[in-house]
Amino acid sequence: MKRRAFALLILVLAGPLAAADLSTLTGKKHVGEVAGIADGVLTIRTEAGPVGVAVKDVFVVDFGKKVEAPAKDAKYDEIELVDGSVIRAAGLAIKGKAVEPALLAAGAPAPKFAIPLETLFYYQRGADDAKARANWRKLLAGRGKRDLFVVRAGDDLSPVPGTVLGGSDAGDAIEFEKEAGAERVNYKLTRATGGLVFNQPPRGEIPPTLCKVHDIFGNSLVARDLKVSKDGFAITTVAGATFTYAPAALAKLDFSQGNIAYLSDMETTVTAPQQVPGEPYFTYLRDKNQDGAPLKLDGVTYAKGIWLYPDTTLAYKLNGDYRELKMVAGIDESVPVANSTVRLVILADGKELYAAKVSRKDSAKTLNLDVKGVKELRITLERDGLYLGNQINLAEARVQK
Repeated sequence: MKRRAFALLILVLAGPLAAADLSTLTGKKHVGEVAGIADGVLTIRTEAGPVGVAVKDVFVVDFGKKVEAPAKDAKYDEIELVDGSVIRAAGLAIKGKAVEPALLAAGAPAPKFAIPLETLFYYQRGADDAKARANWRKLLAGRGKRDLFVVRAGDDLSPVPGTVLGGSDAGDAIEFEKEAGAERVNYKLTRATGGLVFNQPPRGEIPPTLCKVHDIFGNSLVARDLKVSKDGFAITTVAGATFTYAPAALAKLDFSQGNIAYLSDMETTVTAPQQVPGEPYFTYLRDKNQDGAPLKLDGVTYAKGIWLYPDTTLAYKLNGDYRELKMVAGIDESVPVANSTVRLVILADGKELYAAKVSRKDSAKTLNLDVKGVKELRITLERDGLYLGNQINLAEARVQK
């Protein structure tokens, strides 16, 4: 009893952190308080003392609090950031280049936040209406390359294309440059009865996702960093927005890798030169190298991935459904030519996301690329010399929602 009481005293003195249940991917459970995340290890203070669990082995951290559903017939809007973070709101202000949503009420203090305008993908009015949500998805699927000021009349959405330049000091209006005639106008946000859509282009390489944070307000944040202090949890999203929560406001931290599609399992359109009579002709292989063995880079074997030959382009229809492209790119250990070099080019809707040389002499490179809203992904391997040895592994190549 004395040891138990002493352990509990340590937890109390450490600060008002939130009690939680941590579950690992192997089914182990730890009960205690989340103390911090550093160097790829999540530390939880249990009655028996601190326990460190590698982040890659964590499934979920559950704080035992329910997400408070909106009251019946309650009206609310929805904000989505370019990293896939989703925020419910009672309204929105845009002040200069800052976004300030009015969060829904719940049984805990609302978080403090800083949301740059450049992180905003859309603001949808009337997200509580199922028909409005369906129409909004159709609008997003057919959008062009400009921002949209959207007016709703009944079930119809009428977008005005242009560019949002910034918000007013009061946050209730925006300066908007219309696509037609480049006319600049000041629009009250109340006139955007449908909402706003921002054509934020993919940003190329982005920070990897740490976890998805769910709060009791019904919001979900795609986090790249999470820091713990006696005051609560400071979260930075992949897009760069920041939130600070009191411990009582979080529901769970989801570290699982759901909603993933491996490129080797997806349909693809292959573009390659016609075969030259008498010469070998290859384009790509799924989940194996040309010897039929698993892909291997820097001593690590990968069960999933693509073996890509030079002068080949693979095109994938993403239809705007994914937000990240991840892979480990390098030349397989089975390639005997030590000076093999290729150039990997990745395009998103025709725009270059990544282009670099990959050498057999270099370590494999981990890529984390932004494909938010991208309809078509194209991956091209360009040879950098003779054909022999100029193949590449795209190990664990996958897109994630």
